[in-house]
Amino acid sequence: MVFTDPRALALAKRLGLTHRPQQSPFRGAAAAGGQQRQVDVGRTNARKAGAIECIRKFCLGCMGQSPSLVADCREQDCPLHALRMGRRGQPTDRPPIRAIRRQCLHCCCCDRSMVRACPASPSSRAPFEPCPLWRFRLGCRPEIIERRIRKARRTSLTLPGLGPTHRPKVSAG
Repeated sequence: MVFTDPRALALAKRLGLTHRPQQSPFRGAAAAGGQQRQVDVGRTNARKAGAIECIRKFCLGCMGQSPSLVADCREQDCPLHALRMGRRGQPTDRPPIRAIRRQCLHCCCCDRSMVRACPASPSSRAPFEPCPLWRFRLGCRPEIIERRIRKARRTSLTLPGLGPTHRPKVSAG
């Protein structure tokens, strides 16, 4: 069994499934001295989808996986409408990540705390389905959020007058 979807790979790893050795695409490679290799379930080189690709997946899911229905979508009020075809063919009034943020706010009844705590993560379980927009729900790229979190952990809070170089003066006498 070969997993191509990163979510299927993660699920297989969680369940402890192992791959059988992958068959060579060339017939007789094993007989001719070629070795079959074991596929590691935990590692994948699949790149993560960008914002526009995630919008396309979301729109396909909204329209029942029908590309023709996505193309004929008449929902002009949807923040993702201009980007539904998976490319920036039309000039839009906002970048794709901001459009995703607006869609997430619309989904969570304009409650920012609900957007932050969205249960539709890629590892979500029933009754929630994973949302392709989840990575971009906060309105910026996930790499930037991770960088900000790391920087906040490294930076210590220093109050005025209580810094590490501040030593109270002691008068001799």
